[in-house]
Amino acid sequence: MNGAGPPGPPEATGRELFAAGFVTFSLLYETQPVLPLLASEWGLSPAAASLSLSSATLSLAFGMLAWALLSDAKGRVGVLRVAILLAACLGLATPFAPSFPLLVALRGLQGLALAGVPAVAMAYLSEEVAPRRSGAAMGLFIAGNAVGGMVGRILVGLLSARLGWRGGLLVLGLVDLLLALWFARTVPPSRRFRPRPLTRSALRSGLASSARDPVLLGLYATAFLVMGSFVTVYNYLAFSLQGPPWSLAPSTVSWVFLLYIVGVAASPLAGRLSDRAGRPRVLLAGVACQLAGAVGTLLVPLAPKLLALALFTLGFFTAHAVASTGVARRGGAEKAAASAHYLLAYYAGSSAVGTLGGVVLARAGWSGVVGMVAALLGAALAVAAALGRTSESGREEAAT
Repeated sequence: MNGAGPPGPPEATGRELFAAGFVTFSLLYETQPVLPLLASEWGLSPAAASLSLSSATLSLAFGMLAWALLSDAKGRVGVLRVAILLAACLGLATPFAPSFPLLVALRGLQGLALAGVPAVAMAYLSEEVAPRRSGAAMGLFIAGNAVGGMVGRILVGLLSARLGWRGGLLVLGLVDLLLALWFARTVPPSRRFRPRPLTRSALRSGLASSARDPVLLGLYATAFLVMGSFVTVYNYLAFSLQGPPWSLAPSTVSWVFLLYIVGVAASPLAGRLSDRAGRPRVLLAGVACQLAGAVGTLLVPLAPKLLALALFTLGFFTAHAVASTGVARRGGAEKAAASAHYLLAYYAGSSAVGTLGGVVLARAGWSGVVGMVAALLGAALAVAAALGRTSESGREEAAT
């Protein structure tokens, strides 16, 4: 007998939540590659068809805080398991919606279920991963989002050409259910979580403290602007590419989402780089790349247009990885509420700006969409620069 106790649960590394990120993004944006098909089948405008996407992202945005606060009281891992399994089951029901209003309703319920994954995952990683590796671990989780978004969109887009959009969504739903079951079985239990009672005063203090910090508010604004821009470009580029002068088939346009692989590489790299060079600089660089890429999509030749879209994608995932890591670190004892506020802004941008982009597309074409996105990203650049000045000022004060 050596007196050693039984080994504790394994430590989280970020890899455990790669599958959760995959399921979240593949389900959340599963209708994006088939928006033109939905519009054609039900006689919808591009903006109306995008409600199948916005209903999920909007309900997810407003479900964040409830799931995050529940995880404060009941535990991170249990909430993650329930949320991801419920979302995967709803994903199997979505392809059978007999009408567009029912499809939108099912997507809304799916978004509410998915809300339990991102905010709680951010809090879980910030608690379970050593600070020196938190940027890389968060980047790996976001890389899972990128892989899920890429594979889900390509899979649905390609299968819809043979099986229809319902068949494409059904196959993706089965894949995501298997991954959700695997995640629920393998995610390590919390080692450092300490429950907090769901009292009224605790709720008020947690929500208020994470909504008053000016740095956190700047990161929330960044999330709204960069995500709204990102979803708008990917929502409506398909409509543009299926028209003249390119006239690409829907299945061909689906391959555009292969550019998400840029995000797979950029997210962990951005997290590690921000650990070394500082988050403000990397955040500013990410937003600048996203802006340059958005403007570049105005190019008519397809090759440079897609290269610009790759730069746009790299910039978005860089900015998101850095900003989300900053929120998890800055949140302190209220990290779950801070993460939920961040993701509320993130998905509110996806819903509001994504729908507005369809209106702009109908009235001003692709150049109008790019103009709107450029204005949003210009504002994001100003916010990122202000955050950098705040960070420098804080370091100077600490030094004195």
